[in-house]
Amino acid sequence: MNSLVIAGNVVNVCQSPDKNSAVISQLVFGEPATLVDEKGAFTCVESSDRYRGWVATQHVRTAPSAFGESIYRITELIATVFIDSQTPSEILTKLPLGCYVRTFDNIATDPFVRFEYCADRSGVIASRHIGIPLPENSVSRADTLTHALETAARLVGTPYLWGGTTPFGIDCSGLIQLAFRTAGIQLLRDAHLQMVDRRFYATERGTSLGDSEHEPGDLLFFSNREDSRATHVAIAHSHDRFLHSRGGFGVRFDDYTAEQYSRTYIGGRRLRTDADFRIEFA
Repeated sequence: MNSLVIAGNVVNVCQSPDKNSAVISQLVFGEPATLVDEKGAFTCVESSDRYRGWVATQHVRTAPSAFGESIYRITELIATVFIDSQTPSEILTKLPLGCYVRTFDNIATDPFVRFEYCADRSGVIASRHIGIPLPENSVSRADTLTHALETAARLVGTPYLWGGTTPFGIDCSGLIQLAFRTAGIQLLRDAHLQMVDRRFYATERGTSLGDSEHEPGDLLFFSNREDSRATHVAIAHSHDRFLHSRGGFGVRFDDYTAEQYSRTYIGGRRLRTDADFRIEFA
């Protein structure tokens, strides 16, 4: 097994090894992946959510050995990376929420930490913009849902982007996945996969959206297909509103009473009280 890490701030995952291929997802800087295949200028990878697709080979590299480095995750929606810690300093890049950085510096004592951005270049980032990733099963179910809802709410106003997974642009299932990933649980990538995740249970069947008793953190699924396979997902925010990334509008709140959603609603899913958060149990 060849372990890789993503070496660009946001890297498109394509359906096939072709620059004109459809984008089906995105991976972010420092995210782990496994090598599946190589073809020309493209590498097929499997990400931590079991999703497979093709990325430009120039945007992946062999996963480094730790050698005492600490791994942190970007906690700011979009964090600026500078060439050095002097003020003012040239901007190197911008890293979105969920990226990983590896450093020998101490975020508790150093206002800026330095990390390797690419093979021949390092950058510095404000320590206040990074934090220790939440390990799986490290927090309670209630805290997980609270954290996921807070993250989703922070993303309100993010533009909709098919295949997007970041605050630069995000689709419906990407929003749900990012919100839960920052809370310590890796969800599967697409809406129809999230609906059959075994760590969640069905809250009701055949009940209309407005009449259902949703709890904050419930996943709400919708379909415009004859076979009712989920094509859209949202997260319940309160007794009368939900959050989602809507095509043409981006991340926003909507009401349960909205007719277009009542018409296409196919059911809700709730995180099990005894759920094991590991992806193997999805």
